Amino acid sequence: MVRRLTSRSRIGAETNGVAACIAACQSLHHELSLWLGVDGSSALFRSSVSRVRPDHPALGGVQHHALISPNHPAIAQIVEEHGSAATAAAIESMLIVLLELLGRLIGDDMAAKIAENSAKNGAG
Repeated sequence: MVRRLTSRSRIGAETNGVAACIAACQSLHHELSLWLGVDGSSALFRSSVSRVRPDHPALGGVQHHALISPNHPAIAQIVEEHGSAATAAAIESMLIVLLELLGRLIGDDMAAKIAENSAKNGAG
């Protein structure tokens, strides 16, 4: 599901994998906000970021809102410190954890539907 989200987002994100991952985060946050409200979506992002941090130092100091805000300066700083590949891998891992958490909350079928809607809508 995450590969589909990020590959669809790459259509509109010309710069690199990090931009595609951020676009996927933005699209997923928007879709989750429709289903769970902004607070619910933000809670999932916060929880996912904190669960991934121990294995991905690139997300060490990032707050969830940096992942859902276009051109947030924290992302450029993370890329500068850790490189684009490590940053994209960290964000993709966070998205996997987020979708796993979502699946536990509402079921895998509904989580897949939300991810699919996000991928379609993120393709612009």
